[in-house]
Amino acid sequence: MNNPIEIPAVEVAKDEYVRVAKQRWYQQPQNRRSLWTLSLGAAFWLYILYAEWLKSPDRLSTWLVIALVVVVGLLFYLGYWRPRQVVKHFTKAYAETPSISLPTDYTFGISSVRSINSRSSAEVQYELFSHVERIENWLILFTTPAIGYFIDLRRISAPATANDLIRLLREKGLKVK
Repeated sequence: MNNPIEIPAVEVAKDEYVRVAKQRWYQQPQNRRSLWTLSLGAAFWLYILYAEWLKSPDRLSTWLVIALVVVVGLLFYLGYWRPRQVVKHFTKAYAETPSISLPTDYTFGISSVRSINSRSSAEVQYELFSHVERIENWLILFTTPAIGYFIDLRRISAPATANDLIRLLREKGLKVK
């Protein structure tokens, strides 16, 4: 790479941040596993309830009513409460990080990434990034498991392309998921 790759005025809107962060959250294996476990649990209980109801459709036993309440609770948790909590968490995280909404210029040079906005500037060596994830038109360069730089691939200055940036990151030893 002879010339640095420039990405000017990257702004992350709240709705886009929440959508990308939520998508990333749902892609995490432990979160998918817990959602599948709860979903299978709800499906199991629905099957048990249906089988019991077929045995005696004219009456509902106490344990059947309790099981029905548990299933309704699980479905409420999976379909309403948990997704709202995830969105609430990421909305709060966005509000607590005011610099994320500022237009930031990124320059990917030979040995580091430089970011500059109206509040701060930073230069991070490639070795300090733990990993990189691509979600839709965004690359997230993580310095820790919870802190990352959001890079909008649609803003890359020509003649460079998103593929050029990904190739550069891979040449620097970073895995792009």
